[in-house]
Amino acid sequence: MFVGDVPVRTLELLADDQNMWAFKEDLGLDYTHEVIMRWGDRWPMVGGGGVKRHHLLWAHGHCDTWLDGFCRAFPAVPQNCWAALQRGDVQSAWAEVMQCENPIRDLAKHVRYGGDGLVKHAMVETAGVAPRWRRAPAPNPTEKEMDELRTFLTALGPQTQPVRI
Repeated sequence: MFVGDVPVRTLELLADDQNMWAFKEDLGLDYTHEVIMRWGDRWPMVGGGGVKRHHLLWAHGHCDTWLDGFCRAFPAVPQNCWAALQRGDVQSAWAEVMQCENPIRDLAKHVRYGGDGLVKHAMVETAGVAPRWRRAPAPNPTEKEMDELRTFLTALGPQTQPVRI
């Protein structure tokens, strides 16, 4: 699998290599667009960076899978987006992005414990999946910050509420 910012010339040289099976984009949308347009019919394309990024790649075709931070805590967000895309309802998919992912990404810019602490740790705890604790020196949210996060997630809607099995 090609991953990240593989030089286009390298992709050209290896385009017909039978051992190359997929492409995982990790960087700029312009680069990813070029790769999808040139080789999307040859290699399965894996988008990164969340539902919004995948939605932007979807329009270019051939990018039918992605890695998403919500899956570990609130799978309804990417599942709702994917179901809408499968129906051809890009407006509903975009609405899911705007309702859930954008506010969380905005919050990640402002929380003391950072985006990694928010998405990979604090949100996972609110979903009842695992504790939020990270090793020092990485900051952990306080109990007060966790209560604020729970309130924030509740306001976003039912897809950001814990699902108990």
